[in-house]
Amino acid sequence: MKLNIKKFSLISITLLSSFYVFHAYAQNQNSIPDFNQFIVAPVETVEDTDNMAGVIFFKNDFEDNAQIMCQTKKKMIHTLMMTDQENGTIYRIEQAKLPSFEQSSTPDYEKNLTLATTRLKNLCLDVDLAPVVEPSYDGKRSSHNQQDALNQAQKLAQSLRSQAIIPTWKHFPGINFNQQAIDKNSEFAFFYSFIQAEANLALMNQDEILAYTSEFKNNKADLIMVSNNIYPQIDKEPAVLSSWFIQKAKENQPDSLLITDDVSELKLTSEMIVKLFDNTDFILVTSEKDKKRIIATLKKAYENHQINNEAIIEKLDRIKQWKKINNLS
Repeated sequence: MKLNIKKFSLISITLLSSFYVFHAYAQNQNSIPDFNQFIVAPVETVEDTDNMAGVIFFKNDFEDNAQIMCQTKKKMIHTLMMTDQENGTIYRIEQAKLPSFEQSSTPDYEKNLTLATTRLKNLCLDVDLAPVVEPSYDGKRSSHNQQDALNQAQKLAQSLRSQAIIPTWKHFPGINFNQQAIDKNSEFAFFYSFIQAEANLALMNQDEILAYTSEFKNNKADLIMVSNNIYPQIDKEPAVLSSWFIQKAKENQPDSLLITDDVSELKLTSEMIVKLFDNTDFILVTSEKDKKRIIATLKKAYENHQINNEAIIEKLDRIKQWKKINNLS
């Protein structure tokens, strides 16, 4: 039989190429995913090369460099630039101070709101961890009145969206003004790293709680921040760990993504960390130590088949679609 060297060589190259493609695929399948892509953390806790979901900036980050977000965005082009420039007395970026909710009835309120959100966009903000939707028990961030608080939140969210900044509706389920300190010996105290408040629902039933969650309904692809508080007539663990509250949040804003509140407030067990990953799209943490531990725990959970590839792909697809809707890279 006469051997066709040319044909043999072509077959050999094809087989060799297929081997390398398969080998690369197998390596990729066996490699541990980069869980940084689901974590939001302060800018000083991350490296430029980290594939973070988002970096959050606080007031001190802007004191010496007003353009820090724009500069960081150039280095981390796929990472969301975040802050919580809230409507009230909390300002992270003095260069773009939002008008207080107390000014919401004045003639220039919406004009000043637009000026502030325009400045935020010029500073390269992608996501504002605001507005605060629930009535404020301390009166610092929103009105004591439920309807006023909702109206103020809607105005801020609309102004942010007009500048292509994603608003974050918080803190789901929307009950924040009627709270009490948890006694350190109570059945709930072991969830928290410091004395935390819980919603006092002694006189509220599920229907009344659901009335508050309705504040979070809209047809936009925003973010919803789920509360760390415990609502004991519904569940015995923080809302962000509760399947009941997570389901309601997803029903109310099906096109939105879910982000945790600062989980450094919680005494996180490994089981809680995996549950946070299952329940939400982004995990927000302010402690570098907690950030490293969360990522290490998620890697171990993946190796132990507690987190599978399908769940990761589904989450990444959901984030990709959300970014596409919001014209984000």
